[in-house]
Amino acid sequence: MQPQSDIPTSSPLERRSTGTPFSVRNLLPGLAIGVLLGIAGVLTYLNHFQGITKALYTVTIISFGVIVLSFLIVFVFRQFITQKILGENSVGDFLNDAQAVSDTVTDQLASKVLVNVAPETSERVRKVLPRLANWFIWGRLRNWWWNWFLGIFVSLGGITGTMLLMNQNELLKNQNALIQHQMSLEEANRRSALIVLMSNIMDKVDNEIEEQKRSNPEDTVFRLSPSIVGQIVALSHSFKPYRYLEGDSLISKPLSPERGQLLITITRLPLDTSIFRQIYSSSNFTFSDLPFADFEGMFLKGMDLSNSNLQGANLSHTNIAESILTAANLQDAFIYYANLEGAILYEANLRHTLWRGGIFRNANFSKADLRDAEIRDADLEGLNFEETILNRSNLYYLNFKGATLRGADLSEAAVSEVDFSNANLRKANLYNSHFDFVDLSNAKFKVRQFDNIGSLTDCIIPDSLRTYLMKANSNVLKSGEEMRKQKLNDELNKLIKESSEEND
Repeated sequence: MQPQSDIPTSSPLERRSTGTPFSVRNLLPGLAIGVLLGIAGVLTYLNHFQGITKALYTVTIISFGVIVLSFLIVFVFRQFITQKILGENSVGDFLNDAQAVSDTVTDQLASKVLVNVAPETSERVRKVLPRLANWFIWGRLRNWWWNWFLGIFVSLGGITGTMLLMNQNELLKNQNALIQHQMSLEEANRRSALIVLMSNIMDKVDNEIEEQKRSNPEDTVFRLSPSIVGQIVALSHSFKPYRYLEGDSLISKPLSPERGQLLITITRLPLDTSIFRQIYSSSNFTFSDLPFADFEGMFLKGMDLSNSNLQGANLSHTNIAESILTAANLQDAFIYYANLEGAILYEANLRHTLWRGGIFRNANFSKADLRDAEIRDADLEGLNFEETILNRSNLYYLNFKGATLRGADLSEAAVSEVDFSNANLRKANLYNSHFDFVDLSNAKFKVRQFDNIGSLTDCIIPDSLRTYLMKANSNVLKSGEEMRKQKLNDELNKLIKESSEEND
């Protein structure tokens, strides 16, 4: 048996060092960090292209100037530098001393090695060997110096070339943008020719209306011949959307101002509603550009205005029933007592809109953006507001009975005297919203959705929610009397503060 003392032992450090030096688990964090840093670097460069390009140009010029200046300084003050660093009066003295040392060393080496060599051969070797040593040493030094010098210039040239290529790519992008601008302008010019055609068609419309007036002076609404209706329909399809210049840049998505102008012209005509229906059902008014258009009291029933620009438009008392307004821009629009029965406003931009009354049966507001909107006195029973954005909106005197607000964003909204009974509020965001006199009886929600609500003042809520809030956050449960007292106290404090400031 082998003695116990002969059994090899190793310290914990030695045992640890014999383990696997590389593992995928150790590689992945570093790889992930490298990828994130690379993505961050690329995004930073793309977002700050001009600044980074200028910085690289500046660094290149400064580096080149520093190198040239350094060479000049070394050349001009070589005597002083040699004396301070090498203790010699000149570079030549230093080189001479170095060459003398080289000669001595090679001479001694030759005398030791070439003992049995003929005198003539030995003498020749003694003369050649120092020269070879000097040539090798100073030749290598000179080559190293020039390689270093040329390497710097090659590096600077590579950086400069890279920057020039990047700058060229940016110029090509700008050129492509200008070409796109030019193509859009040419498209606009081509469509301007269709305006003449529209004028001719409208003249024909006026002639038909005048003939009907002469035949029946008491008539107030008129009809159009199928030929004229067909020409209007064909013209609406000819006015295709395009991107035009707004200021110095193209608009974000294609629109057709000509379609908008055609629609405004048609709605001003004293036509029978059946003629409007014929035109709207066959025409193409999608992507119409109608900013601040006045459609008050107009008949727009059954129209497809999806992706159209109706920013700031006046739709008060307008009949928009059964219309399609998918992804339409209605920001800042006035929608007072309009008829939107069966209208589709899916993903519509309704920010800052003002709503009063109106008919909304079977309308679809799914995924619409109603941020900062104000809606009053409307019957929205059973409507679809799923994933609708109602952030910071003002909702007053509304009927949301049985409505679907699943996933809706009601954060920071002011909700007063609203009926949410039997409504679906699951996954709705109620952060810092304020509910005053709201009926939540039989509504579908999770009690935890009310953890961050601003207040519930005199609301009708299920016992389960009241019990939960009494334990979790009883401060949100308030009464109207408390609110009035708080408001009076705030006003009183404000008056006292203003009075004290005036006295000061």
